[in-house]
Amino acid sequence: MDLYKNKRRTRAINFRLSEEEFLELKRACASGDSRSLSDFARTAVWRMVVDCLGAESAAGAEKIELRLSQIEQQLSELAGLVRESSYRTASQEPVTKFDGGFVQKQTA
Repeated sequence: MDLYKNKRRTRAINFRLSEEEFLELKRACASGDSRSLSDFARTAVWRMVVDCLGAESAAGAEKIELRLSQIEQQLSELAGLVRESSYRTASQEPVTKFDGGFVQKQTA
């Protein structure tokens, strides 16, 4: 938020308030450390923007974490299948080799 404190502002946003809302806004501004009503409103809106983006980032992180967990589980299952297959092969079949995308039995 401080990053934008000294930037030149060229855009304006207008909205209407009731008399009661305006008085509450002025009171809140006076109790804070804002330089002006505009500064107070800009800071309040900016905090909401950051909060919203933070929530989206958190949701995105949760999705990534869930997907990574699924991938870990699949890799674990695959490793188990490879171990099981290796065990079966070692106990029953001659050694196999990987050649050009196919597993072939070695002949003696």
